[in-house]
Amino acid sequence: MQPVPHGPADPTGPSGRAVVGGAAPAALATTGVPQGAAFASAAGEPSGPWEPVPVPARVPVTEYQVPVSGGGSPWCWDTGGDGEAIVLLHPCPGSGESRPYQQPGPAGAGFWVIGYSRRGAHRSVAGTRAEADTASGDLDTLADRLGLDRFPLSGSAASRCRAVSWASRTPRTRS
Repeated sequence: MQPVPHGPADPTGPSGRAVVGGAAPAALATTGVPQGAAFASAAGEPSGPWEPVPVPARVPVTEYQVPVSGGGSPWCWDTGGDGEAIVLLHPCPGSGESRPYQQPGPAGAGFWVIGYSRRGAHRSVAGTRAEADTASGDLDTLADRLGLDRFPLSGSAASRCRAVSWASRTPRTRS
């Protein structure tokens, strides 16, 4: 399978897939408190009504399916670009649509932002359970398809566990 024609890792740099560092702090810091949001007083009482943070406008993406073992096919999206890649993992339950606040900031800062829905989640094909690889194996397949060598992961809730699982099983990590 040919790599997607944008955003390959720098072939002159050290090898290894990344879990921490690089773009991870940028991905985690993309949301802020809007002006007018309520803050607690020194006594712990809210100073005003709670105001929801509006979802920021997303950067346009390319959508595609990535065939994986057992007939599965995760639905994927990415912003393209030449910057460092960062992969957003979704919580369970959830999907590749679960991280709307984390896509625009890093993409606007030049990062190549990638998200996907795990098997059986939004717009993904689960495939057969008996022949399915692990979530970590599916992430390896996605990374290979995109030509990624090193990249940070950003996870929340159960996807943090998947990130640690993936990092512990690959010899190509960075810290």
